[in-house]
Amino acid sequence: MSKGILPGRSLKRFFSYYREVLEAERVEVSLISSANLAKALGIKASQVRKDLNYLNCFGRRGVGYSVENLKAELAVVLGIGQTWNVALVGVGKLGRALLSYHPFRVSGYLITAAFDADVAIVGTEIDGVPVYHIDELASVVASKGLELCLLSVQADIAQKVATAVEAAGIEGIMNFTPVNIRLSDDTCLRTMDMVEQMNVLTFRLRKNRLKR
Repeated sequence: MSKGILPGRSLKRFFSYYREVLEAERVEVSLISSANLAKALGIKASQVRKDLNYLNCFGRRGVGYSVENLKAELAVVLGIGQTWNVALVGVGKLGRALLSYHPFRVSGYLITAAFDADVAIVGTEIDGVPVYHIDELASVVASKGLELCLLSVQADIAQKVATAVEAAGIEGIMNFTPVNIRLSDDTCLRTMDMVEQMNVLTFRLRKNRLKR
């Protein structure tokens, strides 16, 4: 259990710690040090130790942290382990890739319904997920208890569709369109703009090159 409120700026690092702990478990490593975690994340070991002081999981000097215990404590703090029913809206090339993205299911994010306006695919199944017409959104959200949405529609209809998703009762949306969508404060919205991320990447690359 967490000792206190997790600082917002630490949240991303905690998810990164969890990823590294899962990898350590996968290769059957039982102990992981703050130095190992720091190297993987590109931060100082002192920052790792400061962050992990929020957990009831203590490392031993010169030995490290129990991977099993650290995984369990991180899962509690991050709310990992819960299963979520997810809707995919927009079954284009990106949408199909998201449907086949196995780590979603492994992590408890179960895409149980997909939506599109293309009558050629409505009524079919893709990777075992039934495709419904977008007009059926509200009824299917209610019947299947859908809680989250992956939004991968065309940019020109992103706001309209996101508003419909919110009205259908879904409270969390991951937006994969390059659109600054506006919704009520009651809806949790995250935007994954891949071009923006590439721009950040190339900006940092140019900055690094100037240092050489």
